[in-house]
Amino acid sequence: MDKLLFEFYKTDRPLSGKLIYRKSEYSLDFIEYFDDGLAKLSRNGGSTSLTVHTLQIEIDINTGKLLYPWGLFPLMHIIDKSLSIPESHYGELFVKAEKNKFISGVSIEFPDSENWAIFKDPLSGWIFVGNPSITQYACSIEFASNVIASIEKGYIVAFWMKPVIED
Repeated sequence: MDKLLFEFYKTDRPLSGKLIYRKSEYSLDFIEYFDDGLAKLSRNGGSTSLTVHTLQIEIDINTGKLLYPWGLFPLMHIIDKSLSIPESHYGELFVKAEKNKFISGVSIEFPDSENWAIFKDPLSGWIFVGNPSITQYACSIEFASNVIASIEKGYIVAFWMKPVIED
């Protein structure tokens, strides 16, 4: 797939929920506090995911809105590294693509993510998934609770996540 451009709008809060990492399942889950958003998706055409390795970023097909991360996400071989979390704003992120590019339930690999790295800060608990050669970002948007996307020249170049760890 061609590169995906993204646009964002500042809001007063991100999608409200709890990002959980389940160690026994090696998985991420996002539990939305207000289920209205997910109920609307099923009525309006559904959702799909953009994938980075095994991480999935759920998106609404009709609007292109990024919702939350989820999926199989083993952390046992991730490199520990001190991370500087970028300053971010609350907002909504949208992929700029034609509606017919996405099919409900059919995931698409995030363009250029095959060389992205994954780091975890052992002190803060933040996880970085992104292009390690880019360290300055035009902006960073917290689009779901404890989930930040960093953008450079209209492209997402990194995700930052701070899940609650459960056994």
